[in-house]
Amino acid sequence: MITMEFDKQQLDEILKRYSSESIDKAESRALTKTKNRVLTAITRAITAEYNIKARDVKKHIKVKRIGKSLVVEIGEKNFPLVRFTTHRLSRATIKTIPRIKIKKNGHSTRLPYMFYAVMQSGHISMYMRARAMKKRGFIYGAEYIKRIKEEYNKRGKELAINEITAIDSVDMFKKVEAEDKALEMFRDTFQSEVVRQLSNGLV
Repeated sequence: MITMEFDKQQLDEILKRYSSESIDKAESRALTKTKNRVLTAITRAITAEYNIKARDVKKHIKVKRIGKSLVVEIGEKNFPLVRFTTHRLSRATIKTIPRIKIKKNGHSTRLPYMFYAVMQSGHISMYMRARAMKKRGFIYGAEYIKRIKEEYNKRGKELAINEITAIDSVDMFKKVEAEDKALEMFRDTFQSEVVRQLSNGLV
């Protein structure tokens, strides 16, 4: 979790010309706009590096207003491997052999020992049979071997098939240095937006 606050002293020369009511309104509106831009900055940092859609990233990230601060919460969940598929998923393509690419500048990998399946809810994901998980020493890259083995140890003996997951959102967030980009966006946007609101008489 990241908490982002702004030091008002940096705006003292501007703020002293306005009433406290106007300043509070300007800060409130500025925080709303900044919140959206911070979420966009984090999402772009991740999608620039990883082969994943922005809408899937945003499901794992929340930017909340708490008082006059913004708090970024990253869900500690693994992304389903299907989010990195190179196929455009449909009823027709799910019959093909899965192919994935984790990094945008990486190579795609064909996974003949996995398969797409549609659950009763309509959810499409990538699965592997428990016996195949046990047989293979790796699934889709050394970085995830340990994770998959742990998943098998927990669930492989209980389920005939297992949904396969990839890197978790916290690891992804750290690897692309998204915290630095979020803080930079917060500093740049909040100050300029407060000044704009006050200077243009919008509050």
